[in-house]
Amino acid sequence: MLLVINENAKASEINLIKEKINKMGLELHEMNESNYHIINIIGDTNKIDPGAFEVYNSIDKVIFVNEPYKKANRLFHPNNTEIKVKGETI
Repeated sequence: MLLVINENAKASEINLIKEKINKMGLELHEMNESNYHIINIIGDTNKIDPGAFEVYNSIDKVIFVNEPYKKANRLFHPNNTEIKVKGETI
């Protein structure tokens, strides 16, 4: 599950959201770049009601992502993958 944070989000509310995620027994990975702020919730999110996070003014949208694709997203892995084969980098 991805939580897209809006530009005007207050740090205090973001901290409340992160505490809520931790209290649910889930982990989070936060990406805060110049043009976006996303919190990636890691764990079994199938039973989480998106409304539990949509009530916060700081959240623009809640996106469900299938587990195999979550960490392959460019937002969480912005660099190109490099593989060395016989001394050459591909």
